[in-house]
Amino acid sequence: MNQIKIERPFYAMASTNGTEAEITMYGEIVEQRPRDWWGDEVEGQFIIAEEFLEDLKQVEGCNSITIRMNSGGGDAGASIMIHNRLRDLSAK
Repeated sequence: MNQIKIERPFYAMASTNGTEAEITMYGEIVEQRPRDWWGDEVEGQFIIAEEFLEDLKQVEGCNSITIRMNSGGGDAGASIMIHNRLRDLSAK
């Protein structure tokens, strides 16, 4: 497995050797980017669940994944989807 480096505005995933990966997350986990009454995007630190799960596929072959997280909350359903996917990976 090759070196992996994914950098999004509020999370990053990296692996230098293909067997160990590190994920750093800081922001609210949401299903989709929040919008205000007028349809404009709301400012803030948001981790979009679908985007995160798609990027996670690149590190799922690693034997060890370290997660560093600092989140003030977010959408419970989106957070549970990410949690369940990470738990599935740890079972492998």
